[in-house]
Amino acid sequence: RSIPEDETFLSGFSNLLIHTIRNKHQKGYGENHNYSFRSMDSDFFLVLNPDVRIKSNLIDSLIPYFKTCTGVVAPRVLNSFGDIEDSCRKFPTMLNMIKRKLLKYKKNDYVFLESKPLEVEWVAGMFMLFRSSTYEKVKGFDERYYMYLEDADICRRLRKNGLSTIYITKYEIIHDARRASRKNFKHLIWHLKSMVRFLFKI
Repeated sequence: RSIPEDETFLSGFSNLLIHTIRNKHQKGYGENHNYSFRSMDSDFFLVLNPDVRIKSNLIDSLIPYFKTCTGVVAPRVLNSFGDIEDSCRKFPTMLNMIKRKLLKYKKNDYVFLESKPLEVEWVAGMFMLFRSSTYEKVKGFDERYYMYLEDADICRRLRKNGLSTIYITKYEIIHDARRASRKNFKHLIWHLKSMVRFLFKI
């Protein structure tokens, strides 16, 4: 981001190797992550939002869930009140968009089983763990999505490559969501443009 961030928390990690990237100009969500990916060398690549809180090291816990046909793995997401967020869904369609936005349909697309990983169509992008080779294979996020639905898009492309999206209910993160598209007109426009791009593949 081009907007200065409070980086004082980094002082607590002085014993770790941390590479901080500061943009000269503001970039979109996908472009930021693709740039970060090209700047690293690791077997796995984690997409993580700054408004996420993690109680323990989930990466080591989630890696065993990767099988040959696994594209991305994500944990259960709770909001700041401890309620389960709707972070895994069926791919957006015109029908379910109308049901959710206009008819205020709130029922989850999936039934959660505590003990079993669940294969879903897409997971929200606040926490997505990829094999680096897989992320590179699908060429990362589509940077034409400035913000919103780039997570659904990459999961759709993974599926087209025979790779699954796995939701793990056993592990969880806390997400302090801001819901900017509901409050900010610029974010709303980005959201609408992304929806049109996803639905009509333009």
